[in-house]
Amino acid sequence: MVRKISLSIFLCMLAVSIFAEDAKKTSARPLANVSRLSVVIDYHDAVIKGYSSSDYAEMEKNWEEGKKEIKAKLILAFNESGINLKKDGSKMRLSPNDEELILYIQMIDINDRGDTECVVAIRNREGENISSLGTVKVKGGRFGTHINLMGDAAKNLGLKLAEMICPRLT
Repeated sequence: MVRKISLSIFLCMLAVSIFAEDAKKTSARPLANVSRLSVVIDYHDAVIKGYSSSDYAEMEKNWEEGKKEIKAKLILAFNESGINLKKDGSKMRLSPNDEELILYIQMIDINDRGDTECVVAIRNREGENISSLGTVKVKGGRFGTHINLMGDAAKNLGLKLAEMICPRLT
């Protein structure tokens, strides 16, 4: 238990230090002339149900397929949110394809209900932070497999990201 708490604290500190260099917190200005963003969800340092991501992957037989499903749900929720309109009337869309800018989601903690905490940033193809959007927490689901609960959290995250990003675009 102490090991899990220590690991969680370490991961939170790591995530904060990764994005601390960006002084433009919560700014979406780099997206003003962009209509599509790639999405990368990084589970590498995440704690999932109290386990490291590698330990969770060994326990969850459908993890690789589940990650693709989770990403697809996030993209669909963002794109169909109705709040992804930019001020000029065009739509900001997320894409599974390789775009110039990347919405980078660093997973920190996912509990047994799928409730998720992550750090979100906009990066260029070289991996440099353009803008840090900060830490985001969303609720998971109530019924189903753990991957389904995480999928519910991904839908909530897609909606929350649309609420965070799109109204700030000029």
